[in-house]
Amino acid sequence: MTWAERQRALATRLAGQPLTALEQGTLVVIPSTTFPSVELRKITGIEHYEERMLFTALLLRRPELRIVFVTSVPVDGAVTEYFLRHLPDADDARRRLHLVSVGDPEPRALSEKLLARPALLEEIRVSAGDPSSACVLPFNVTPLERRVSDALGLPVFGA
Repeated sequence: MTWAERQRALATRLAGQPLTALEQGTLVVIPSTTFPSVELRKITGIEHYEERMLFTALLLRRPELRIVFVTSVPVDGAVTEYFLRHLPDADDARRRLHLVSVGDPEPRALSEKLLARPALLEEIRVSAGDPSSACVLPFNVTPLERRVSDALGLPVFGA
């Protein structure tokens, strides 16, 4: 399926639905700060900026949702637990949250790091499950996120 076809299918899936339609299936959260590396190097602690999007874990209050959350470096368990403890069934939410780390702290876009790792992209694609009920939720959308979307065969929810 082409990029345009995937995007149309997502738009059709969400048409007339409240945003809670995104709270079922699988969200592949890719919080890539896709900016020039020279700019990223200026930001102290940039490798942890991806954790800002862990608020999406709160969507796991909906038992129909799974989240694949991708980061450059592993997220400290205490950070993940902070979000999960706000859910009615943290154990169930924990089972539906799949954390994937690239293991690369270099100040480069996460999307760029993923594109250099086809095996990891395949792991994410498999973890996402049915592509008709999954989508990529990025921090920002650039040509790199589109390439990641193409590699995963998933639409992007973003402008």
